[in-house]
Amino acid sequence: LVRGDFEASHLAIEYMKPRGMPTAKEEMDTQFWAGRFVQAWGKQWTPIYRMGVKIHLCGSARARDANIRQAIIDLYPATGGGKCKQIGVSGNQGPLYGVSKDVWSALGIALTWLEKSRAAD
Repeated sequence: LVRGDFEASHLAIEYMKPRGMPTAKEEMDTQFWAGRFVQAWGKQWTPIYRMGVKIHLCGSARARDANIRQAIIDLYPATGGGKCKQIGVSGNQGPLYGVSKDVWSALGIALTWLEKSRAAD
């Protein structure tokens, strides 16, 4: 997987834990595609559990998506313009400009993996 001048060396992907409850179709689809991405990657990968992201970024298992988003925002400098300077606006972009929707979750997974891999070294 290559984008521009950057070549990825590792895949960290959200992995679901069984909860002892019925599973929705969307959850099954997510697991299916996670498996396909791991298969296509073909190299070393790390499962990251949602609970691990919550605890790592927010310090609480009760954190919600909004808490995770805010925790990520708090990690970055306020260098852009607009209401949330870490995100910014088109004319004065911050370091998180363009991050939206599911990308917040993906960024949380990446940050959790990065910090845990650094701690293991």
